[in-house]
Amino acid sequence: MTSLDLLKPWRLIASLLPLLYSALVIIALRHSSDWLLLICGVVLTATYLAFRLEYPVLALLPTFAGLFLLCACIGALITDVPADTSAALILIDSNVKIWIAALVAGGFIGWGIHTARKLT
Repeated sequence: MTSLDLLKPWRLIASLLPLLYSALVIIALRHSSDWLLLICGVVLTATYLAFRLEYPVLALLPTFAGLFLLCACIGALITDVPADTSAALILIDSNVKIWIAALVAGGFIGWGIHTARKLT
């Protein structure tokens, strides 16, 4: 697989979907700025680890999006979403939807790691 195969538009668009959903989840949380800083720290640590292990970062883009979504779902499960939030509560109104999003995040993480291992 060449480096041009890593820049396929469907892979980039598919990686945007968990980022957008996790942004909705983070906005709905109490102390959303604290959660955003914590999640960004986790993703930056994963990026540093990917550079140290010499994985291609573009191949790991779904992994970073899945990790961002997984951390947002963990934050939503730890702190309940307030009832007076202005976010789209229809997407995050129950813990079952948060668990389903966490499973999807695990799929994105596995997809990115599988793609990166094929390239190394």
